[in-house]
Amino acid sequence: MIHHWGWFLAFGIILVLLGIVAVVRSFMATVASMMFFGWLLLCSGIIEFAHAFLVGKWAGFFVHLLGALVFGITGALMVFKPVISAEAVTLVMAVSFLVACLYQFFAPMWSNLPGEGWGQQTE
Repeated sequence: MIHHWGWFLAFGIILVLLGIVAVVRSFMATVASMMFFGWLLLCSGIIEFAHAFLVGKWAGFFVHLLGALVFGITGALMVFKPVISAEAVTLVMAVSFLVACLYQFFAPMWSNLPGEGWGQQTE
């Protein structure tokens, strides 16, 4: 591995340059990432759809079919409407961070574990 340090250095420099380009062209990077993840979801929807019919047992057929539909519809929306998808993904992330923050804030208040919660003295 030490013999190939030049490749790692070149890879690092390329990643830094790509990061700078992504920051400078953030709108294009956002659209490109939404398109990329949209195509990934479309491909996974197709695979999930095929898996629903190839699973052999019918117990999970509708679960696989529902997953395929969700992946396919979400992927199609991300590919054909990348700007709106970026806004929706940002909103979902913001709400999830807010819920996680509120949970971290309020959970210790209702915690009955010894040494947990607010107002507990540590020795």
